[in-house]
Amino acid sequence: MLACLPGIAVAQDAYPQGTIAFFNLQACPTGWQPAQSTSSAALNGYFLVPFAPPVNPLLLGTTVNSAMGNGEVRTHTHTFSSSIDLSEVKYVGIVGCCNDDTSNDGTMSFSSTTGAADSGMPYVQLLLCQKAQFQRNQNPPIGVPQTVVTFYSTANCPTGWKQTLLTSGRFIVGLPSGSSTPTAAFGGDPLEVGEDRQHTHTFSGSVTIPSTGVGLGSGCCAEHYGAAGGYSFQGTTAGASTGLPYTIVTQCQPCVTDDQDPACQ
Repeated sequence: MLACLPGIAVAQDAYPQGTIAFFNLQACPTGWQPAQSTSSAALNGYFLVPFAPPVNPLLLGTTVNSAMGNGEVRTHTHTFSSSIDLSEVKYVGIVGCCNDDTSNDGTMSFSSTTGAADSGMPYVQLLLCQKAQFQRNQNPPIGVPQTVVTFYSTANCPTGWKQTLLTSGRFIVGLPSGSSTPTAAFGGDPLEVGEDRQHTHTFSGSVTIPSTGVGLGSGCCAEHYGAAGGYSFQGTTAGASTGLPYTIVTQCQPCVTDDQDPACQ
C-alpha cells in the first residue's frame, strides 16, 4: 500500500502504469487518477480484496455490493422464524357464557425481521488512485521497496512484479501495534471470487401467555385451550450479508534479484 503525505507531488515515480494504491490526499498526485473499475465506475468507497489465479479476467476490477458513503456505518438485518407449543388446558362447564381472548393449544409459529444492526467493521477512508502514466518495465524494478505490495485490475502483474498469494480472498488490515506476524490470516475461509459472504445469528426469547376468563354452558369438558404460562423459543436466523462492498483485484510485489518465481524469469 502506498501512502503519500499532503503536498508532495509524485511525477516520474517507479510504479508501473495501472498500479492501484491508497493516498492520504484529497486529490490524486501527478501521474495518477481516481481508481476505476473495468466498467469505468469509481472504486473509491470499496474495500480491496486480492485474489490469486486462476481468476476470470472479466471479473477483475468488478465490485460486490454498493459503495460506502462518506463515514457510513453499514447495517444489515436477518429474517427469522420460530414457534412455541402451547400446553392444553381443559374446562368443566357450568351455566355461563363468553370465551374471551382464548387460544388453542398446540404449535404456534411466527416469523419476523430483526432490527438493523452495524457489523462493527472498523475502517479508515483514504483516497484510492490508479497510475495513469509512465510505464516502467524493468526486472527487478528499480526505485521501489522490495517488500511493497500494490494492486492491479489485470490478471497478470507488470514486468518485474509477481503475485502475492498469501492475501488471496481476504480483507487486508494494517498491522496492529505489537504484532510481529505481518502475513498471519485470521477469521473464516478465504472468499471465493465475487462471493458475498453470508452469516447467521442464534436467538432466544420467551413469551408469557396470560390467563383468561371462560364462560361455559352446562356440561362437561371443553378441551384444547392454550394454557397460561411462560414459553421459551430459540433458533438461528436466516443467512444474510453484512453488505460490505469490495472490488476484485490482483496483488503484486516486486521481483528480487535471482527470484525463482516464474513471473520473474
